[in-house]
Amino acid sequence: MRISTKGQYAIEAMLALALTQEDEMVSIRQIGEQTALSDSYLEQIFSSLRKVDLIISVRGNRGGYKLARPAVEITVGEILRAAEGSLAPVRCTENGQTCSDQDNCLTQSVWLKFDSVIKEVVDSKTLADLVAAYNSGNYGSSVDFMI
Repeated sequence: MRISTKGQYAIEAMLALALTQEDEMVSIRQIGEQTALSDSYLEQIFSSLRKVDLIISVRGNRGGYKLARPAVEITVGEILRAAEGSLAPVRCTENGQTCSDQDNCLTQSVWLKFDSVIKEVVDSKTLADLVAAYNSGNYGSSVDFMI
């Protein structure tokens, strides 16, 4: 399973929003400058995030984007699902799906465990956790927030 750049960039863009003042509206251009992402790609990402009410957009001179809820209430899993769709490793673990060979499937336990671990990781980390890591400079060796 691989998270696409859309999922990765959705997390970066949400982090950029979370790092601003709580009620401050941020333009696509500002987020693009912070994340080095193009305005058009950010628009696509934000369209997905708006549809599931993770962000609020306001048009006009004082418009822009902001988080729809506090960062502590938004999980990495929610952001990834908005950008990627399902995170299920195989179809039979997606939303209670079953297959015709379920009773004889020797690998089902592997897929169910894999699905459980994915959910546990992405649903236990919040945007506030990422903000705290960013503010403390504790990125870890494999995290790149590009801000």
